Amino acid sequence: MVKKFTILSTVLTLFAGSMSYSQDDITDFLNFGQHNASQLIKSYVEPLGHSLGNNMNSGWYNTGQAHRLGRFDLRFAVPVTFIGDNKRYFEFDPDDYIRMSLVDPEDNQAPTLFGDDEYGPLVFFEGNENLEEGRFRLPPGTGIGYFPLVPPVLQLNVGLVRDTEVKIRYMPTVSVRDFSAGSYGFGIKHGVKQYIPVIEHLPVDISLIGSYTNMSTTYGLHFDPGDNPDIDIDEQELDISANAYSASLVASRRLPFITVYGGVRYMYADTQFILAGDYEIGTDNIITNPVDESIKSSQAGLNAGARLKLGILSIFVDGTWASYSSVTGGISMGFHN
Repeated sequence: MVKKFTILSTVLTLFAGSMSYSQDDITDFLNFGQHNASQLIKSYVEPLGHSLGNNMNSGWYNTGQAHRLGRFDLRFAVPVTFIGDNKRYFEFDPDDYIRMSLVDPEDNQAPTLFGDDEYGPLVFFEGNENLEEGRFRLPPGTGIGYFPLVPPVLQLNVGLVRDTEVKIRYMPTVSVRDFSAGSYGFGIKHGVKQYIPVIEHLPVDISLIGSYTNMSTTYGLHFDPGDNPDIDIDEQELDISANAYSASLVASRRLPFITVYGGVRYMYADTQFILAGDYEIGTDNIITNPVDESIKSSQAGLNAGARLKLGILSIFVDGTWASYSSVTGGISMGFHN
């Protein structure tokens, strides 16, 4: 009955810059009921929610030293989060669903969005007065074990007084046909050596860094409502929004042409997936906003990297080791310290 989990592939391609979906696939999937649809979608895209938040919390710094007053740089960075093997599958538990069961109870490991490109367990849906019964396999993954943040992060860093630096991220809302996306964020870096006399003269820089980032995307769906006059297709859309927060303690050492840095980082993110609008499911059965799921992630990790300075141009790369590990690379231009 369900040919593939296209709505979830749509979620991934939103951030890859291309949109492809099948309206029939989405409506077929919703034919298994609102509760089942929401539960399956949440399990399937959960690693995406974590990865998106992890990427948004990356790339905020490439040194432990704050810019001096009047110094600044403009930075472009691309974070990539890697999906561990234990995040590529989820356990399908029939107790979490309504009128759904496994044909083979031993075959209960289903791919997430980042799982192997093979269909999952065979599931039986009992149906009800509005929805037909049937058997279907849980959808395959993409076979992709990583997730980059696209487009690249654009960030301005400006030095203030008392070893303090402010950071601003911004991507204006861009609309192309039915798709729109926008992002903004801000952060602050503050040197702590000035408060600890015993380390004030050590040849390292130490700072605390805090950040916040918001990203919102919308894609119009426009399903054919048939002859139902109660459905406004202009109100049908897929909304994805994320809020990410991080706090880091980072230390760095300047050498000729190169700076090495490392630290500890705490990250939190809340990503919301909403299938908004009215949809006809079964016969004369209209569901409003059938999917509204929030995925929260919280993790701590270690971070280390290096920055190569070539005049006003710098190139940097770093890695973060956590539950969802990542690598960030980028360039910056400006008047660095």
